Amino acid sequence: MFIRRGFNATSIDEIVHATGVVRGSLYSIFGSKQGIFVAALKLAAGQREESEASRSRARQARGEGGSETLVNLVNVALFDIAPHNREVADLVQRIISTNGITARALGQCALDRARLREAARQP
Repeated sequence: MFIRRGFNATSIDEIVHATGVVRGSLYSIFGSKQGIFVAALKLAAGQREESEASRSRARQARGEGGSETLVNLVNVALFDIAPHNREVADLVQRIISTNGITARALGQCALDRARLREAARQP
């Protein structure tokens, strides 16, 4: 949901509906909607590190980096949360550095999210 709609446009009601977890349990475990997002971001970063560690060097050498899910979540964090939250900004910086996510990958992801894929290919 965060990837599809962004952090600000995703409501806690949508999260409750999608997960089937009651609101009180979500707040008890994560504390807030931002806590849910940060957990998803950390999970995506951890899964990528475990499943793709050996392939990341080759991707970095080609100027690529990051799984699609992770790059999308990083983009959401960059645009919706990091400008106003130093803790999330620091986390995003660590994830970018650790996973070799490039500015090019983030920029392409941002264009794709805005449905400007064709514009990105024009000189």
